[in-house]
Amino acid sequence: MYDRNRSGQFVYFSLVSVFSGTPVTGIASGNISGRVAKDGAALGVCAGPIIEDGGGLYHLNAFAADTDFNNAGFLFTASGCNVVAFTALSDQNTSGKLYTAAGMQVNLLSGQTVGIYSGNLSGQGVTTLTNSDKTGYTVLSGTTWLNPGQQVGVLSGQLSGQPLSATVNSGLSVIATLYPNQSVNVNSGNLSGQPLTATVGSGLFVVASLLSGQTVLLGSGSLSGQQVVALTNLDKTGYSVLSGTVNLASGMIAQEIPKAVLTWNFSGAPDVSGIPNLLNAGRLLTNPVSMTALSGKMVVYREDGATVAYIRSVTVQSGAQPMVALGGA
Repeated sequence: MYDRNRSGQFVYFSLVSVFSGTPVTGIASGNISGRVAKDGAALGVCAGPIIEDGGGLYHLNAFAADTDFNNAGFLFTASGCNVVAFTALSDQNTSGKLYTAAGMQVNLLSGQTVGIYSGNLSGQGVTTLTNSDKTGYTVLSGTTWLNPGQQVGVLSGQLSGQPLSATVNSGLSVIATLYPNQSVNVNSGNLSGQPLTATVGSGLFVVASLLSGQTVLLGSGSLSGQQVVALTNLDKTGYSVLSGTVNLASGMIAQEIPKAVLTWNFSGAPDVSGIPNLLNAGRLLTNPVSMTALSGKMVVYREDGATVAYIRSVTVQSGAQPMVALGGA
């Protein structure tokens, strides 16, 4: 079989004597007639030269025009030699298309791709074999529809830096093992009423927009030291937080309000003198205060009763009884 309409292909034949039945050698190219009939048309002279290989074997160095056929008949003649005639076929320009029967498989090498057309793989399986050389592999744009019981397995490194989008239909699920710096984005409505199961490894996170009536189940230990990010939504109807444990990051504290705040001891708190804040506001109610230490001023002390926390000006009402102190000062 020959590649259609491509030069540089060889058509081999042998010349045998009509008298002795032995191979004939040394016949000059000009003394050999080479003709071809293409696709039922009349015979025509071959365009390429004929060259001797030795031992009575010759070949036509075919030009592109010599192989421009679906099927053809070649005819070679020379004085004193038997006529040589045979049929030849071309690939009919189907190179690059492959049709596989049920149960067959195709192995891809580096730089090769597979284009999946709508409906061609309905109910069929696509198996991607591992290969240490992933150079040149690409995932073409398009949509692959999975039937019940089918799944897509993504091996480590094969989709590095590539997005994987999936619309999950009723009764189906997506199981994905995430590697460092990988994440899963769940779009609004795409998983309505469907389950999403994910094992989140160390340093990974899952971002999910929850709709009314949807929940997130945290398995025991699965999110130890991990982040849970919940996006805001004006409609909170049906939202619920299930029982479980939240592990706080280092340096964070958890206190009940208001009991812990009301009994908090501010001794040893940093100096925030002169800065309006809730700590200084509370000191006016709980710490010593002097109205005489400075003329026309109110002095509020820190928890030790001696160090000044802050000073405020005092307006005096003429004829009113003066206030000299608050607390134990």
